[in-house]
Amino acid sequence: MDGEIVYWITQTPQVWLDCQVYEQHGALVFSWDAVEDLFPTGLLQAMFAAYQTLLRQLADDPESWQKSYLSLLPVEQLQAFVESNATIAIVPDELLHTQFNHQASQQPEQVAVITSDRTLTYGELFCRSQNVGHWLRQRGHVQISWLPS
Repeated sequence: MDGEIVYWITQTPQVWLDCQVYEQHGALVFSWDAVEDLFPTGLLQAMFAAYQTLLRQLADDPESWQKSYLSLLPVEQLQAFVESNATIAIVPDELLHTQFNHQASQQPEQVAVITSDRTLTYGELFCRSQNVGHWLRQRGHVQISWLPS
């Protein structure tokens, strides 16, 4: 690139996060343009810091291309990840939809969804989900296959 960038402005299609990357005088230059109000406070800053860390690792350490994505997380986020996954809860062998179907058959009148303008029972939600499934299968959008256990 000839010359020096003094000022720039980006105009992108309506995206939440846009990343600009280019090379200038042998250096990698990058920036993010984001709709900050769409992200929780501090999230963009944490993501950008992790992105910078990744780029530095990839540039400085060829072995980093083989490392786990968890090495990119800041220490406090890695700790939160470990804590949230450290559970002694028994994970059922059933699939999620099997549990839902069981709940719908056992308590079809129990409220399952509450919105500002509507409430759906498990029975109503089950019927709606079945209708959507049939509609998708009829149009070839869903192919059912079972993996052997």
